[in-house]
Amino acid sequence: MVKLVVNFISNRTVHPRRGQVKGNSIYLDNGLAQGLPISPVLFSLLLSPVIIGHRSRYLYIDNVAIIAWGNIAEESLVNAETEANTLAEEIRWVSLEVNPAKTEVMTFYSVKTEPLR
Repeated sequence: MVKLVVNFISNRTVHPRRGQVKGNSIYLDNGLAQGLPISPVLFSLLLSPVIIGHRSRYLYIDNVAIIAWGNIAEESLVNAETEANTLAEEIRWVSLEVNPAKTEVMTFYSVKTEPLR
């Protein structure tokens, strides 16, 4: 099984194509092949050490989500930034890098209001 995975992720080339025109082969020296069913499984296995045990980190197919909270919006943002920086450092432990161009931030917070009387 290990040999199969190593062969799958090593010495890969792609042949870009646009319509009927096929380009020259390009050697890929990193990353997983996109569009293959095994790629998300391998991604999940690789990242499981930095996801498991953290109640603010979630893995979905080939994406990682961080949930951060606080009493006010600013506190939520600080907590999210701290968690994202920690996660990025831990991801480097498994020889990966976070792609900032594919990173998004969404914030949700509750505004406390006085009850109606």
